[in-house]
Amino acid sequence: MRYIYLIIISVLLHTTAGAAEYSAAASRETGVAPLSVFFTADLTGGDATMSEYHYSWTFGDATSGTWGTDGESKNTASGPTTAHIYETPGVYIAVLTVTNPLTGSVVAGLAESFEITVTDPNTAFAGALTTCVSDTTHNDSSGCPAGATYVQTDDLTALAGYTAAGERVLLHRGSSWNHTGTISFPNNNGPVSIGAYGTCTTPDAYGVCSNAPIITSAQSAPAFLTLTFKRDWRLSDIKFVGYKDTAGTTSAYGVTTGIADVRDILMMQLDITGYGDPLGVSTYRASDAQQLLNISVASCRIRDFRNYGLFIGSENLTILGNEIKNSDLTHATRMIWAFKGVYSHNLVSGTSLVSGTGRQAMKLHGPAYWPDPEGSDGKTYVGDFATTGELGVKDFTRFVVISDNVFGASGPWPVSIGPQDSGRDERVSDVIFERNKILAQYGENSSFLCQAQLHFSGRYGTIRNNITDSTGGNQGATGIEIIHWGVEWAPQSNRIYNNTIYRRPGGSTTEYAHTGIIIHADATDTIVRNNYVSFPDVTGPKTLIDDNSGSAESSNNVMTTTPYFADPDNSNPLLRDFSLTASAIEAIDQGAAVPVYDDFAGAVRIALYDIGAFLYGEGAPEPTCSDLTQNGDETGIDCGGSCPACDEPAVRKMWGSKPIMSVTTAD
Repeated sequence: MRYIYLIIISVLLHTTAGAAEYSAAASRETGVAPLSVFFTADLTGGDATMSEYHYSWTFGDATSGTWGTDGESKNTASGPTTAHIYETPGVYIAVLTVTNPLTGSVVAGLAESFEITVTDPNTAFAGALTTCVSDTTHNDSSGCPAGATYVQTDDLTALAGYTAAGERVLLHRGSSWNHTGTISFPNNNGPVSIGAYGTCTTPDAYGVCSNAPIITSAQSAPAFLTLTFKRDWRLSDIKFVGYKDTAGTTSAYGVTTGIADVRDILMMQLDITGYGDPLGVSTYRASDAQQLLNISVASCRIRDFRNYGLFIGSENLTILGNEIKNSDLTHATRMIWAFKGVYSHNLVSGTSLVSGTGRQAMKLHGPAYWPDPEGSDGKTYVGDFATTGELGVKDFTRFVVISDNVFGASGPWPVSIGPQDSGRDERVSDVIFERNKILAQYGENSSFLCQAQLHFSGRYGTIRNNITDSTGGNQGATGIEIIHWGVEWAPQSNRIYNNTIYRRPGGSTTEYAHTGIIIHADATDTIVRNNYVSFPDVTGPKTLIDDNSGSAESSNNVMTTTPYFADPDNSNPLLRDFSLTASAIEAIDQGAAVPVYDDFAGAVRIALYDIGAFLYGEGAPEPTCSDLTQNGDETGIDCGGSCPACDEPAVRKMWGSKPIMSVTTAD
């Protein structure tokens, strides 16, 4: 069956002082399903213009469904960088609307359209171009496409012979294999697909079937798939179980690894448990001809690993709708570089569970200038290879949207954007961090509890419409910190708008200082407006804004000791509702006009500037069993056993942008 979808991309093209013309682009216009396409708009200025307008995308893919992490539509997105996974064959023309946040008016300009043609994999890999593989226990070719080759084997190394450019391997749902040695997959330009065949039973919220093929990696096993020198490869619909050595000697490396010339890679609907480093793609190249480009990880479950759940970086980096949790030693996600990227709809928690050294749920830094961009040797890891003469990348970390995520227990900083430490010049610029929840009590804690919920060191950062809840974290807590680590460039031109920062003390009688927002001494051109800070029952010192720079422009920020929120203390941190009640008189209609188009729940702010992440009267309505994809008893809702069981509730961040049916006062 052929589907035709029409999407129109309307794009403003104009110039500002010191800025080039804006433009929009799609990373690919043709390819085999599932096809990951990265979209960009308004990125050429590099002077914070990417956050001055509101970019609303629809992808024309009405049947794409919702994200398993939060139930939000896959067919829409916002922000100057975004991506979509086209799973269904067809022709799509996709839509961007550009709006002025201060007026609500759609910006008139050049209408530009991208026609995305997605080929049916059964056509692209017709007949003998597909090989169906089962283990020797199962003699079952049912569900294998007509004309495909059917093979029974327990030897995974045989898969390398079925993945030449233009070939597909499908593994039998219900079969399992042991992975012990190197699989010498060929280096080629694809397309190549490794997936599953057969009837899918009881798919979970991420689309992973309960009977998905299982690959179990031995302790000494290398990565299942080395992505170096591979282009246009897809890996999907498989469960991986890896060896995780708790004694600290060796672990199976993971499902993927890659160093050079990795392009147009999609890892989708993978269920991964264990391993040392489950998914990885490094970010260095040995010539300008080599690129790390269009790498996507979507709808994967990555759990209970030793080091990094996701160690990755590329140009046009896409991380969408994944659950990543429980690292023994370090970060759940480490993005070591992203030149244009999107990290959205992810559920991330649980770091340093064994070591207790303190690591982040998400760490984003840049490639190192080495040893010094001003040094006499002129060496750097950033720029053209002909200039650097070293392994390196195209550009430093710029133009990244981090939105609609839940970051849970991890310490001391659940989210850190900036250099790894004070001795590295790892530059970050033009990052939008919006509509995220940072919840100290969600997930498993290490012994190093959450302290500063968000660390940001960079330039032209926009931090808006976020919720930070430090309840259950360290005795002294900070919501947002603009920090200068050391040798990287000093923070400049950062904007902090309409965030809700909350903390209720734990059982300890000793409380240290609590601060809503900290700005370090050498930060310049910082603007802080419309932030709502509430520290109820905290006995220690409380500070709304600690401006060590002495130059931050701030107004319309509020700190209260009484939490005028709908349900800030729900026993399930994912269900806490920080929408405003009628008693929040310090916040309702008290905000300054800022370039923030909507609120946390998607309600339009035009002419209605309340303080905090929510407009009054908008929030997350009480969920029902039909809203949830996990056990009702895990959310406190009695579903009568009608909801499918999951080992972790992927509770909705919100259940739409509908107004609350009735609003009551907190006091």
